[in-house]
Amino acid sequence: MIIKILGTGCAKCNALENTTREVIKELVADAAIEHVTDMKKIMEYPILTTPGLDAVYIGPSDLSITLGGKPGLDHTDPKVVAAIDEILAGCKRHGIHAGLHTGSPAYAKAMIEKGFDFVTLLNDSRLLTQAARKVVEETKSIVGTARGGGVY
Repeated sequence: MIIKILGTGCAKCNALENTTREVIKELVADAAIEHVTDMKKIMEYPILTTPGLDAVYIGPSDLSITLGGKPGLDHTDPKVVAAIDEILAGCKRHGIHAGLHTGSPAYAKAMIEKGFDFVTLLNDSRLLTQAARKVVEETKSIVGTARGGGVY
């Protein structure tokens, strides 16, 4: 028996491989483990034909990290962009909705134009942080010019 672990090498994929090895050892099973890490090879498996699968949501930070890049949103790194494009193309081939987490309205718009069915923009803590910064900056500028002082 061959057990295939499909994952680009993230911590969870590696943990799954280690756990699988431990279980095989405990069961004294005759099985080989193959860890497939190449994104193109992973996309060759029929993952997107899983019954009941309606959508795929890409977390670009996680994807970038697993590809050896830096975490972040709105990637322009060719390796990350190629992986995102490959996942999107696979979703389109199989009629699966594709979603992506984005960090700016402009990038979100570009991804919708590229063919994504849905996007999320930032998360609640980042949105709150941005709104708070804007209010503090505006208040500092108003109070600073009105009284010549600062905000406490």
